Amino acid sequence: MHFFMKSDFKYTYLLTLCMGELIFYCLVILYSNFCLAQSFISEQEVDSSIYIFQRNSIMRFSLFEKDFLNTPIFSPSYKNQLVKYLEKNPYDLDSLLQLYQVQEYLHDIEENKNTLARYKATIDKILSKNPNDKDGLLHASEYNRIKNDKFLRMNWLDTALKYYPNELKVKLFYLDYCIENQNYEQVKLLCNQILEIETQNFKAMFNLVILNFYENVYYGIKNDYALIDNLIIKNPNLKALSILKTYLITLSYILQLTDFGFGSEILYKDWHLPLSLKSTSDSLYNTWNNILSQISNQAVGHSILLLLKFFEKDTLHAKIHFNKAIEFDPYFLPAYYNYYQFQFELGNYKECIKSIFELIKRCPSTQNQLLLAKAYFFSKNYFHAEEILKKLLLEKKSDFLPVYIALAQYYLKFRKMNEVEKYLNLSRQIDSKDPDYNFTAAMYHILLQNNLKAKDHLFYFLEFNEKDAKAWDWLKRL
Repeated sequence: MHFFMKSDFKYTYLLTLCMGELIFYCLVILYSNFCLAQSFISEQEVDSSIYIFQRNSIMRFSLFEKDFLNTPIFSPSYKNQLVKYLEKNPYDLDSLLQLYQVQEYLHDIEENKNTLARYKATIDKILSKNPNDKDGLLHASEYNRIKNDKFLRMNWLDTALKYYPNELKVKLFYLDYCIENQNYEQVKLLCNQILEIETQNFKAMFNLVILNFYENVYYGIKNDYALIDNLIIKNPNLKALSILKTYLITLSYILQLTDFGFGSEILYKDWHLPLSLKSTSDSLYNTWNNILSQISNQAVGHSILLLLKFFEKDTLHAKIHFNKAIEFDPYFLPAYYNYYQFQFELGNYKECIKSIFELIKRCPSTQNQLLLAKAYFFSKNYFHAEEILKKLLLEKKSDFLPVYIALAQYYLKFRKMNEVEKYLNLSRQIDSKDPDYNFTAAMYHILLQNNLKAKDHLFYFLEFNEKDAKAWDWLKRL
């Protein structure tokens, strides 16, 4: 600079101007290359973020909802027992509801429709004779749960609570309502009230323990067993509590290897089992093997054993436990899902297809068809993947929202943006707050470089998945 200051001003000016233009053009080239690089990286990352085909969220671990020592297996033979019982007791609404649930579990669609109509007619008949009949009111509420009418469900439940505020059965129905609506403070209150009426009610104990466990996990406490230990001391003859503690210890172990959702989903993050945890895995495996005989539906225990072997990459024993699980209960969905996910992580897509075909024979639900499409997609059999998705659009019984989202993601993969927009619009019309819709829409707008819209969708997604690291990472970068 000192040299130029001594030089003629005109030449200094021209040289400075040329240097300025050169720097400007270099910056333009660098910026263009940066944008191209960013575009390429973003597209790769968008592909790896697509959720229905990529998210590992199908593994189920929260398998116990009732007293798992005594709950019957929902099998064709159990269904026949209920049918025979109802021939002699046609007004038993509890048994009618259970028959409906068994038929739904076994995917007996036509029988299921007939049982639901019979259930409704029986409720109406009972209430026509006595408008304040306790069972009639509770099952009217339950019928509206099945029909997805939240307003009428709560109306009937409110009436039951008004006439029978201290009845155990009413509190149990209300407990189910509060659990479904995630009113956890009310769940705690109800569980304690139920235990005052029936000191060994396992459903109340189970929900108190699980809720306490998740709250501790949320605040970073993973090994607090004070509540369950206290219940075991008070109820030394209730064997289910000891098994429940083993279940909590297993959950704590799984938490060290995974991102665990509040509910029943495991979001897998680490394929390698640290050596420091191998002894824990062996100990849990032996414990579950020892208590299998105490569980009425041993498919539950074998599904957990399968899950433990999942983290050890033990394909031989994982398959043994899968086969044993479906031998005990051919309709036990978590066993299929966990085995499918295990094989999927290994890249054994043919085995995924084989296992999910067996499941679809018994339960051809939308979710299971989507799993089959996923396996075909990753085995690069794109034709079959798209064919399954298109067929689901034609089925009246399909749950269309996940199908629309999956199709949007499928076409996003191949950059068919008009098709993506079409299926995103259809998804939005059903539920604009759906997390999977919002994440897919965010990926779509990232590819179009509409960062503001992408951010909006990510914020919606994070309302339901506040700990999703990938979504937060995208937000920081936009």
